[in-house]
Amino acid sequence: MCTAVANDQAVSDPQGARNLGRGSYIVSSVGVLVSIIFLVVFFTVAWPNYYDDYYCNNGYYVDGVCYH
Repeated sequence: MCTAVANDQAVSDPQGARNLGRGSYIVSSVGVLVSIIFLVVFFTVAWPNYYDDYYCNNGYYVDGVCYH
């Protein structure tokens, strides 16, 4: 029943349906861009710090050098 109502509204309001489709496209595009930016920041900032700290074995990293 909900599908029938949605279809009826889309047919009776083509401009509204077009705007809704455009809005959906914009929201999806922004979501993809935010995800890409997050991954770039994560793999350039957070991951190297975690990786260095994890493999330093009871020491700490400063400027690429492991101190025990």
